[in-house]
Amino acid sequence: MDARIDVYKALGLQLGEAHVIRNAGGVARDAVRSILISQRLLGTREVAVIHHTDCGMLTFTAPDLRNIVKSDAKSRPANVKEAIEKAVDSLEIYEFGHLENSVKDDVKFLQDNLLVLDETEVTGWIFDVKTGKVSQVAQGKLEPNLTCILRLFMLHLSRTFVSIPIDADCEQPSERTSPANEVREKHPSFSDLEQELAT
Repeated sequence: MDARIDVYKALGLQLGEAHVIRNAGGVARDAVRSILISQRLLGTREVAVIHHTDCGMLTFTAPDLRNIVKSDAKSRPANVKEAIEKAVDSLEIYEFGHLENSVKDDVKFLQDNLLVLDETEVTGWIFDVKTGKVSQVAQGKLEPNLTCILRLFMLHLSRTFVSIPIDADCEQPSERTSPANEVREKHPSFSDLEQELAT
């Protein structure tokens, strides 16, 4: 929800090319309802969890925020003050103290969540607000070919800003060909895309 970040511009997206779900901290648990709708009603099968550097969620704890809300409520009528305190105490804040770990935790949460379709590829990324680079920090669980397709797609979205090579973690020892090359054989458009990005 950081107002400094234009997600579409940062990833080279046009309106209508992706469902962008935003919340404080980019927390997956807070996005399940939207992901559910995106998948079951609109056909989404790939989810990229993207958090960003210089995130405000790293600067406070859940008790800190609850205390601020309760302090603001002190001047309210007793019954209103009590209701506010109960509401904020029951609210999930989803705090975290380490950026990369928070991405990995969110990816695992979605991969294990029974409401998320089994065939969904979920990966985790960090967007650097200073450099504009997007780096992958959490792998998907599906077959290598599909992971390579998603990597190529993310490279397409971010143009030259992605700090991963096209074959990163895609190649496996093989006498015939690597999974990345299999992707290119089955999906010629991705080979065209690589050539376009290389120029």
